[in-house]
Amino acid sequence: MHPVPWPDGSWTAPPVAVSEEGPDLLVTGAEGSDARRHTADGFVHDDGHAPLAALPDPGAVVTLGRSEWSVAPFPAGAHVAAGAYCCAPTRDGLTVRLHRWVTGPADAGLH
Repeated sequence: MHPVPWPDGSWTAPPVAVSEEGPDLLVTGAEGSDARRHTADGFVHDDGHAPLAALPDPGAVVTLGRSEWSVAPFPAGAHVAAGAYCCAPTRDGLTVRLHRWVTGPADAGLH
C-alpha cells in the first residue's frame, strides 16, 4: 500500500475547517453539504467535501476495511479521481477524522 499525503488532494468544495493532527485529517463539513447525487425526491446534492487525487489504475475503493464499491473496469487511459468524502446535511459542527488514504494494487478477485 502507498500512502497519499493529504495535501495531494484538491477539494471538491472547501470545508468549513481542515487541519492535520498527526497522520489524521480533521474536516468540518458545511451545514447543508451533501454527497448524494440523485435522491428519491429528485434532489441533486454534490457539494460534499472531498480531497480528490488522480488514480492511475482505478479498481475499487475500500472504507474501514468492511465496505467497498467497485469502480472498474474503466477504459484504458481513463482519468479517475478518488478521495475521502465528508458532509453535514442537517446541521453545522460535524467534524470527522480521516485516518489514512492509501492506494495499492487492484484486487483481481473483485472483478
